[in-house]
Amino acid sequence: MQKGQNKEALKALEKAEEAAGQAKEIDIFLYVQTLKGHLMQALLIWGVLKRLNKGTKRHSKLGKSSSEPTPITYLINLT
Repeated sequence: MQKGQNKEALKALEKAEEAAGQAKEIDIFLYVQTLKGHLMQALLIWGVLKRLNKGTKRHSKLGKSSSEPTPITYLINLT
C-alpha cells in the first residue's frame, strides 16, 4: 500500500513542479511584455516631445522668441 501512495505522491509532485515552471515562464513573458510596452511608450513620448521642440524652434525663428525655455524644451533636456 505504501508503494502505491509513494508513486501517487511522486506523480503529484512532478505535476506541481511542471505547473510551477509554466507559471514562472508566463510571469517572465508578462514582465518582458510590460517592459517592452513601457519602453515603446517612452520612445513615443520622447519622439513627440522632440517634434514639438522643433516646432517651438521654428516659432522662435519667426521673431517670437522668449528668453525662458519652453516646458517642452525642459522635458527633452531631462532625457
